[in-house]
Amino acid sequence: MLIHKIGKNFYHDGVNWTVVSIGNKKFEHESPKGIFALVNLDDMDCVVVFIRSKRVKITVNPSIPSLKADGEELITEYGSRGTYALLKYDHIKN
Repeated sequence: MLIHKIGKNFYHDGVNWTVVSIGNKKFEHESPKGIFALVNLDDMDCVVVFIRSKRVKITVNPSIPSLKADGEELITEYGSRGTYALLKYDHIKN
């Protein structure tokens, strides 16, 4: 699967997203509140997460796979290990 660089648009399942982080090793992204999608790029499985905090630090660990927001575990053992992308909902293009 071809994924654009961080900051570029990505169209997935009829929705426009912006790629904010990507990798097969643990990565972090700090962002204001929003709607995020965690996508397994090998299987193209996707889960959506709503973050209501004003500012949040999101940590993705593809080796488990898991997603934490400000240290709080939101998703644990989702899908298989692989390369994951963290996408943010693009309010302007949707």
